[in-house]
Amino acid sequence: MANTETNHDMEQSILKVAEQLFLDKGFNRTSTTEIARVVGCNQTLIHYYFRTKENLFNRIFEKKLEQIIPQLFELSQQKVSFLERIRQVIEIHFSILQQNPKLPRMILNELGTDPKRTEWLRSLLLEKAKPYYMQFEEERKQAIQNGEIRPIEPITLLLDILSMNAFIFLVYPSFCNITGIELGDFEKVAETRKKEVITLITNGLRP
Repeated sequence: MANTETNHDMEQSILKVAEQLFLDKGFNRTSTTEIARVVGCNQTLIHYYFRTKENLFNRIFEKKLEQIIPQLFELSQQKVSFLERIRQVIEIHFSILQQNPKLPRMILNELGTDPKRTEWLRSLLLEKAKPYYMQFEEERKQAIQNGEIRPIEPITLLLDILSMNAFIFLVYPSFCNITGIELGDFEKVAETRKKEVITLITNGLRP
């Protein structure tokens, strides 16, 4: 039992350190040697738990998705208007980015330059999120038919949400440097931005 707990703790330590290094330096500039050094273990243990650096990177993405899926499931069980559904989706996505502010930049840097990794992520999203997307699509069609929202393609709506939410996290390092505001102040700005995104998108959907 103790050995099992120790193995789990070591695996989680490796994941935590690897995630931070990948976020800070990117996939190519992070080595398993450096991960092992920061964790305080030997490199053999990295390969024992994850085999390759690619597997370790992929596992981190899987963990992020595993954090989102329960929230999507809970959301899918609620009977609300489509505009309220959109507000909730924006809230969930933005909150995840607030907890992982470096994630959007890493996704752009890494997935945009590696077709295999991009295809892997696409397959993972299809596997895990497709049921929720299908429900979202049915609700969108019904909302248009009922006159609750104007006609809009699902990809356009999702891109609006993803891009408007992610933008502030992509520019915030430069934004802070240029304006001289501190991170604590930025968190207040981000919270205000979340409310603004909700207002802009929901108002823009009304007929």
